[in-house]
Amino acid sequence: MKKLNEKDIRAELQSVDLSPIKIAVRGTELYTTIPGVNERNYRPDLIVELVWLNTSFRFVAEIKAVATPKLVSSAIAELRQYTDFVNSNGPEKYYPLIAATYLNEKLLETLASQNISGIDLSGNMVLVIPETLYVFKIGKPNRFPTVSSIKNVYRGSSSLVVRALLSGGPFPTVKDILEGVQARGGTVSLGTVSKVLTRLEEDFILMRDFGISVSDPNTLLANLRKNYIPPQASKRIAGKAANVPDALQSIAANYERFGGLYAIDQPQRYVNFPVFGLPLKVYVENIADALNGIDFEETSRFADIELIETNEKTVYFDRNLDRSTRLFYTSPLEVYLSLARGDKREQDISEQMAEQIIAKCASE
Repeated sequence: MKKLNEKDIRAELQSVDLSPIKIAVRGTELYTTIPGVNERNYRPDLIVELVWLNTSFRFVAEIKAVATPKLVSSAIAELRQYTDFVNSNGPEKYYPLIAATYLNEKLLETLASQNISGIDLSGNMVLVIPETLYVFKIGKPNRFPTVSSIKNVYRGSSSLVVRALLSGGPFPTVKDILEGVQARGGTVSLGTVSKVLTRLEEDFILMRDFGISVSDPNTLLANLRKNYIPPQASKRIAGKAANVPDALQSIAANYERFGGLYAIDQPQRYVNFPVFGLPLKVYVENIADALNGIDFEETSRFADIELIETNEKTVYFDRNLDRSTRLFYTSPLEVYLSLARGDKREQDISEQMAEQIIAKCASE
């Protein structure tokens, strides 16, 4: 669906269902400028009249096709100036209101906390008339999603952008984030990066003031965890190696020769994690290439290595290089996500890592 412009939103507002509130959209012929407030003389987008129990309330409204925190913050400041002016210089009382294609719950809560009303074309709203009326209505899905929007930014290639943001910046521009994804072994388009950032900004997780930064790393990490799907294995082989450290070096050498990716999954590199009796997991793109020339006995009894064949790029993203052994390990973030999906013991251990990941992201 195409992105609606201000004219489209104005027309749609006439028929939006805000029951039990009735809505009427007026022109902007009244109080169109504020002398001396700023150089351009602010002009509101429209006047909205809302009726509740035969009582009418008038609002000065700003229309936002895309309600990002930055745009809404700017609109709030202008609305405050305008309503203060008209209310002190005219007989009628006006209240500030944001009208948008879609307003999520968090944005509506933010508006309410500042005594600003908001309505969208799906029927979600918050109406604030101090000491008189408070209506909060949410849960309606976006009736006008854009074709370009990404359904879930926390899965697939889009999740690589989220992972890069959590891994730490700084990221002054969109291009810097693209390069950050690429430097960590990921492949995405500049358009995908831009769409992910827009979605995160709309969800109040990201800010674009003086560069790009994560404003809510706790929610970002929680959303990634909720949407995490473990790597799908096309093949698994467990067994014994004559010498595990030598076998790992041989796997690394084979991938130097044949190309491809591998990552050793060793949680105890980052957190206190008891692994007695468990085989060491190694993710590889091709098991045959990994085992080429290695003394390895396939067995499920007392196995010390388990090879997991998968081509999913998320497990290899931002691999951690051990500078002494020159071996690659899964990233702290991938280890955290895997543990967080495990049993209670693993979930408890993962919380230690969550604090470290959030602290690193917040410090950038």
